[in-house]
Amino acid sequence: MKIAVSTLLVAWLAVLALAGGGGTRARAASSVATTPVDVEIAIDGTGSMTDAIARAADQAAQLTTRATGLLPDIRFAVVVFRNHHASLGEYELLQPFTADTSQLKRAIDRVKTKPYAGKGGAESYNLAFQRSYSDNQMGWRPSARKIVVVLGDAEPNGAGTAGLPGCKDRSSDPHGLSTPQELARMRAAARTLFMVRVHSAGLTASLDCYKSIAAGAFVGGTARDEGSNLAAVIVELIERAYAPVTLAPDVKVARRSGRAGYTLTLHNPNVLPVTSSSVSLALPGRGFRYVRGTTTGMTSSNPTQSGATLQWKFNKQVPAHSKVRLHVVVRTPQRAGRYRSNAIARIQTAAANDLTSRSLASLLRVKREIRTLSLRFSGSAVSGKTLRGAATSRFGSGMKALPVVAPARGTLVLTGRGTRVVLRATSLRLGQFGAPTRARVALRVVAARGLRRCSIGAGATLLLVDSAALRADGSSSDSMALRLPRACGGGQLTTTAVAVSAS
Repeated sequence: MKIAVSTLLVAWLAVLALAGGGGTRARAASSVATTPVDVEIAIDGTGSMTDAIARAADQAAQLTTRATGLLPDIRFAVVVFRNHHASLGEYELLQPFTADTSQLKRAIDRVKTKPYAGKGGAESYNLAFQRSYSDNQMGWRPSARKIVVVLGDAEPNGAGTAGLPGCKDRSSDPHGLSTPQELARMRAAARTLFMVRVHSAGLTASLDCYKSIAAGAFVGGTARDEGSNLAAVIVELIERAYAPVTLAPDVKVARRSGRAGYTLTLHNPNVLPVTSSSVSLALPGRGFRYVRGTTTGMTSSNPTQSGATLQWKFNKQVPAHSKVRLHVVVRTPQRAGRYRSNAIARIQTAAANDLTSRSLASLLRVKREIRTLSLRFSGSAVSGKTLRGAATSRFGSGMKALPVVAPARGTLVLTGRGTRVVLRATSLRLGQFGAPTRARVALRVVAARGLRRCSIGAGATLLLVDSAALRADGSSSDSMALRLPRACGGGQLTTTAVAVSAS
């Protein structure tokens, strides 16, 4: 099966190498400053992968057609990893970063697998994650956009024990490595991670597990099944990673015939600026309607609409290592249900290469009534005081009329220079839910350190004002104000870090 592995991966990497040197447009732009792109291909080289890799080899020609001319300055490295005690070796760097197709071919020719024994189980994924940022022999360029593509069918050691959603493996890592810690270090080292789940005879990993893993690394990562068209999957992942676009509802739950807000974020983690010519929001249809005049952030213009798709056209430059955001408000349908939306951004690199970045689907649950509302606060003031905490209310039979007053639970802590005031939530009055959300939380002082005159039991009020809008620079206009007796460190405290969730 050595030939099957080599055939597939040589085709993949040769194609991707063409993106760095082939294609008329890429060559025409070669004299323009570009962001280098380094892509590490990490292969699970255990025997269970053999049949799946052989099946995928048929798609190599299709990948060639799709990937040519994608990006002008792209290089590739190849590593293989197996089990801790694998006779063929646990980890090996087969080829440092190169754009030389012949060197890549020679490296991939050395990939070997043993026949699948049917045991499955965890492989040394954590070690592969660690080496992606610590193997100095690989040759990552400091200014490069760094992408790691993992092809596998199993989970890292201890991924389930670590609590990663969807993961079940509870084995001990032979090197004492922790999956969340290695992903955090990949994030700090700006390694975007793609997990491609291969449908092998020994498949043990769920797609949800792979998504959890990819989300822990740097921005832009995700997980995909190999599917029936692996060529399209690989190309789309790399294209998406260059300037990722994300889409999130303000609150993941909305009332039917109510209002909901969405925030679209376009990231540029590269060393050079990119330019966006348009962004689109594809609503689920079936009763969703854009509320005119509610677009804020990177533009305030109303979108054009075609069916259920909203589109904004402009010429917006996104500086290096920054992001821009856009916020809209929509009317929700009368019918309760689970609704998915997605966003698309058309961008142009500094070398004039046109790319399309697509978000993952964003889920909004529309309900007949809201039974629970939770507010999480994180604030600060010029004086140096900080406020942290949360308040939750249950509405019993549901939220049928506004305003709603209900008992609340939760604790907030106000800290300053040598002082610490603990506040207990007693009730919540909801003025409006959705986009915007406005609420008033009643509080009582239960402890006051460093403030002798602050009376235990003193009342306080926390006002949440969600404006459902973004400023021109993409920052939030949401705020909160804490009204507290001066003896307890009172005064106004304003913040933009307010998270609202409901069920």
